[in-house]
Amino acid sequence: MLRQYFLRQYFAQALLNKGVLSREQVVCLLASKDKHRSTIAMRALSQKVMPAVQVEEILKREEAPEKFGALAVAAGYMTQSQLRSLEEMESNTNLDFSQGMIDEKIVDYHTLESLLLEYENNATTIIDNAVQQIAAQIESFKELEDECALYSGYVDAFLRAMAQFMRTSPVIN
Repeated sequence: MLRQYFLRQYFAQALLNKGVLSREQVVCLLASKDKHRSTIAMRALSQKVMPAVQVEEILKREEAPEKFGALAVAAGYMTQSQLRSLEEMESNTNLDFSQGMIDEKIVDYHTLESLLLEYENNATTIIDNAVQQIAAQIESFKELEDECALYSGYVDAFLRAMAQFMRTSPVIN
């Protein structure tokens, strides 16, 4: 069954925290979100309809990007119903962000698949980790270490509101 949401809003933050992307790469990818539109291949990977190995196999023999879905159905990697769902799926900032990483050759589909899996397994600690990384660099903040959880909760609520109302992927650094 298709997951309702792709990456939620903290995927860029997770990649920044982990050092997979630099601050400059995140800013560039977020700024160029209109340039990168998610493809059926990206949607199939993100929704776990197809693993990276199948996505790359189809992409290697694909004549035109619009034929990806038809080739994947013909290969038995997805059903016609799944293809329709992926085609009807609205693009979002996180899908476009991930497509940008593929388009700019920052990662390949196998790496992205691993990053997505790791993200899903650790999604609840991303903001906490970011706040703790920042706190560790600020001398006066060390006195307030016990209150990191409160700051994390506040930052989390603020970033969720930004993502919802501004339709962006907010990142703290």
